[in-house]
Amino acid sequence: AAAAAAILAQAISTQGPSGNLPERGEWPRLRAAMGQCAMEPANELCCLFRGPLPVQLAATVLFHLPSASRIRGAAPMNAYHTSVVVGSSEYTFSAAGISILVPLQSHEMLKTDTEVTDFGFTSEDPRRMVSALQSYFAPGTYDLLRKNCNSFSDCALFLLVRQRLDPNYRRLERLGKAGQKKIGLMNILSTVGLDYKENPAADNFKLDNVIEHLQALS
Repeated sequence: AAAAAAILAQAISTQGPSGNLPERGEWPRLRAAMGQCAMEPANELCCLFRGPLPVQLAATVLFHLPSASRIRGAAPMNAYHTSVVVGSSEYTFSAAGISILVPLQSHEMLKTDTEVTDFGFTSEDPRRMVSALQSYFAPGTYDLLRKNCNSFSDCALFLLVRQRLDPNYRRLERLGKAGQKKIGLMNILSTVGLDYKENPAADNFKLDNVIEHLQALS
């Protein structure tokens, strides 16, 4: 993993303005989408549950790293922002905690195509989902690599339809974790405006432990 991270870090460091990394002026918008800037949380769930409701995953590419294809033959690597749409509401996680928005609202600022995937229907009340997850995804606990919107989408999908988020949506994060420990991959990204610092409030978060807890609720 360290060798792969080193190759990717070298590729990132050589990307110029004509490459696929965002230019410096684009990073405030991307930081907001990734949760480093707080979105407005929803304080009330005012609608009565009338299930079953359709469940969809919304995914938008934040930025693209074509040089990742040099890593042991891996496909080009994307960083994603994801959210889960249940019926007429979108659910996502940011520095503000769990937010409830109109569908695809958190993706609009990215100004690029959003891929929407159907996950069938759920008989779970979305209010129960929020109640079950809000202690794990509380305001102020967001971490870019260790506890982000994709972590939340994974848990929400499991609770709603007993399916997991495709690991491809989290490839860059997994490599980023190794890179931060071994060679400072995120420090390299900070040179183009993406500053990463571990959030101590996310230190005890373990995704697999949350999934086990959700499984016990059924």
